[in-house]
Amino acid sequence: MSEQSSLYIKIEIKKEKLELFLQDKPAPLSIDENVRSWWESREMYSPIDLATVPQHQLHYPHAHNRAIVDGFLADERMGAWQDYNDAQQTWTFVALQFSENFLEILPMLSFLQQLAAYQSGEEKGTAVIYDFLWGDDSVMVQLDFSGGRAQLTSSSTQSEMDAEIFSEASKCLQHLLDETSKKYDD
Repeated sequence: MSEQSSLYIKIEIKKEKLELFLQDKPAPLSIDENVRSWWESREMYSPIDLATVPQHQLHYPHAHNRAIVDGFLADERMGAWQDYNDAQQTWTFVALQFSENFLEILPMLSFLQQLAAYQSGEEKGTAVIYDFLWGDDSVMVQLDFSGGRAQLTSSSTQSEMDAEIFSEASKCLQHLLDETSKKYDD
């Protein structure tokens, strides 16, 4: 059985644009050459053709994006946290136990594609789904936000990730893990 990979998102986005995104209805994943290339580069136990994935599995079935975020935050098993830094105009969202397979993450890719469209051209960011908790070197997804787009990278191991991004994601997830552990130690 696979173990849950962790999710780390940190993007530059104006607070008003983030609010508009959170009010918007989830959109299906746009399967372009970047998504197809990434999908075909992943090592899967039972590979499937991306074209055969039903449309309803390409986005979250919620009325709006805020319901997605709120659902993750409410699920204690997931260990999720978010923060908006007004000074830096950055939104950070993390989940310690996010997903264990590639089909489960397709709706998140849709979420991230849609989120990127709310950024201005100069705003940047990153999103990573990787094995933070269990000691494996694997990376399911790394996206770079730039120019109002979320581009999937070819990184499939932590050593292939940008060292600064990996360090920042790991520090943030470790902090969340430490804070979560304190709740249960008391």
